[in-house]
Amino acid sequence: MKTKMYKTALISFILLIVNNLYAQIEQSDCNAVDTIMNKYMETSAQLSVRRIYEVKSADTIFVKLKQENIDSILTALIAIYNVQNIPERDTVIDIYNISSRGPGINKVYIKADTTKSWTDNWKNLITLTGDSLIDTILTKYHLSIDYYSEYSGTASFTSDLFLNIKVLVDTIEQHPDVIYAGQNQGYLDGPDIYYTSQADTQFVKYKYAWGDCMSGCMCSRFWEFKVYNDCSVEFIKSYGCVIQSVDKIKSNKYISIYPNPAKDFVNIKVNNNELSKISVIDISGKILKTENFNNNLKIETKEFEKGIYIFKIETNNEVITKRIVID
Repeated sequence: MKTKMYKTALISFILLIVNNLYAQIEQSDCNAVDTIMNKYMETSAQLSVRRIYEVKSADTIFVKLKQENIDSILTALIAIYNVQNIPERDTVIDIYNISSRGPGINKVYIKADTTKSWTDNWKNLITLTGDSLIDTILTKYHLSIDYYSEYSGTASFTSDLFLNIKVLVDTIEQHPDVIYAGQNQGYLDGPDIYYTSQADTQFVKYKYAWGDCMSGCMCSRFWEFKVYNDCSVEFIKSYGCVIQSVDKIKSNKYISIYPNPAKDFVNIKVNNNELSKISVIDISGKILKTENFNNNLKIETKEFEKGIYIFKIETNNEVITKRIVID
């Protein structure tokens, strides 16, 4: 009996060592410049809607989403965005730019009885109608009309708030003259982000999908990350259909970009005789510099502000992107 217990303990110990050897945990930061925070705020709001329904939270009764729920998810996404030395991060963010597919959080359409005079203002793209009940809802949730369809008799609205559209629709449909209300955004299959949490640990899964996604994507690949309470990030695993372009980039050894982080310059080296093009792109997507070169190039970075930049290299065979931090 003791021998069996010792063997079990030894196997558990070995497995623990193996798991630790292969664990890729990197320190990161949950803070970012406003442009990056704003970029991921909408995705965080979408994921927060899903989350409150998944865990059957009491927050499902509210129209306006709670900022603390959004911020919790936002910190995890920013930590993954900021992490260094995890190539899979570059795959899901720089190469495929994966974002959440929904649900909608700021758009709604309303079809009302057009024989009622208060609907005339919507036909002229005037938000407020003179009907106290409907105007109270529109004002409370910052809804402004942006389109009216004469054909269907529906008005479309957008809010600058993040909203639980399902509850908002239920609220609007209580008006006696409203025929129905609905969400203005579709939710077809495709690339997506999934979020869960357990105690002080958050889990983020990125999905890239392709192949007739209008009918349900034929192939998907997933990348899973774990974000700890101190904002450190661990890449867990990747699985699903093989993406040939990603495998090619991972195995490519003839292109190097260094140093990273950089200060005064960045060296780009291509170990072949191809004519290559380098583009330096800031976090807003603006191309700051483009140059053609053979084999080697030195990019001066003194003119750039501190921050994160994408270096995009195009050769005859492929396009490779690399995130460079300029310090």
